[in-house]
Amino acid sequence: MGLTHLFRGSRSGVVGFGLTAMLLLAAVFGPALVPTDPNLQSIANAYAPPSWAHPFGLDIYGRDTFARVIHGSRVSLFIGFVAVVFGGTLGTLIGALSALEGGRVDRFVVRATDILLSFPTLILSVIVIVALGNRFTNVVAAVSAAMLPKFVRYARGPTLAIREQDFVQSATALGAGKARIFFRHVLPSILGPVMVMAALWVGIAIRIEASLSFLGLGVQPPTPAWGTMLKEGVESMLFTAWLALFPGLAIMVTIFGLNLLGDWLRDVVDPYVMSLARRAEGEGAAEAPGAAPAFSREELARMG
Repeated sequence: MGLTHLFRGSRSGVVGFGLTAMLLLAAVFGPALVPTDPNLQSIANAYAPPSWAHPFGLDIYGRDTFARVIHGSRVSLFIGFVAVVFGGTLGTLIGALSALEGGRVDRFVVRATDILLSFPTLILSVIVIVALGNRFTNVVAAVSAAMLPKFVRYARGPTLAIREQDFVQSATALGAGKARIFFRHVLPSILGPVMVMAALWVGIAIRIEASLSFLGLGVQPPTPAWGTMLKEGVESMLFTAWLALFPGLAIMVTIFGLNLLGDWLRDVVDPYVMSLARRAEGEGAAEAPGAAPAFSREELARMG
């Protein structure tokens, strides 16, 4: 009953929540349920096909692919979430504070953000990795750097509109400082949309990490990582297709579930979508047959 009311009949939201919850549970409890050492080698059984003992088969070194996929989920989800938290938090603060400050500070932030956005996210991550080295912490920093300019741009736009609102102007006239205006008015107004974007970008962060590992610049062997496993599987795809299939499916399902969850969060947070949903459910006063729906001025402005 609770979940049904929470998701308001959104099947995509239920699917996204279910897939994300399943992946989180696998990352947290999977290694305990699958106690096989993911780095244990059995060269004599290399390339063994899937079986009851080894559902995903064995890789080129005779390591259990299923155990490596489960342990690899920890690496991918950790980097994805941490990179979005770091990059999103810093980017939101920079974007919102620069828009609130205005002047030269805002112009500098805009130009720097434009320069960073001119690089594809993967290329920007590669540049950071080449500059810092491919240690685990540097991989997290590289993915965070790819997230940062997106959040700067995303937080700056709404802040420019909020600072012109009457309640912000009134607070300024009454002597409220910029710190109070930021934490009392600006941050609560942009937090919902930023969280929606964060949910959507976790999947992209995981994809960037997998791409770096595939290129040999991400998490280094023997630590199990989906991108590294995918690379090893591609190299032997002609006679062992399952080695690339299972880590590829793990990446696809993870990004798919996070995207569905992010879409549901966007529908919940967006007041325009919610107002349409309420009218569709018949909430509020009933309209006469044939009467035009009563839209608010905000909704009319959104529709142009």
